Amino acid sequence: MLLVLAKRAKKAVFWGGNYFALPPSRCWLVWDKQNAVQTMADCEMAWTNLDANTKRISLPVGIHASGHPSEKPVRLMEWSIRTVRASGHVLDPFAGSGTTGVACARMGLQFTGIERERKYFDIACERIDNAYRQGQMFPSGPIHKQEQGELI
Repeated sequence: MLLVLAKRAKKAVFWGGNYFALPPSRCWLVWDKQNAVQTMADCEMAWTNLDANTKRISLPVGIHASGHPSEKPVRLMEWSIRTVRASGHVLDPFAGSGTTGVACARMGLQFTGIERERKYFDIACERIDNAYRQGQMFPSGPIHKQEQGELI
């Protein structure tokens, strides 16, 4: 399924992509986990189908508020979406607890998520619904200064 999506999508990002048999990529997204504990990786990589330079962001892991074992920070997903300049509609075929959907809601983008685990699907639906109800707090505002300093 990943290969089909990678070939058909104009812009594709797969977190944990280094674990899958995907075509070579010039543009990897790297998340430097500032506060990673010894039992987790110091960073995580996302494969993209973009012809661009590799990008890195340094963010703390944060808490796993939804209970999903590999929950990503919303700021990481927002950074990913901005970095690949996604617009319009975003598809996450491994939606988990819905972090990408929350990021899309906060950024004014449409979102479709797929999740096979009912427990996480229900959590994702609630988180995304809440995010869309809240709407965009800063519709066209600048990137947070802290995030600007973290992009390398």
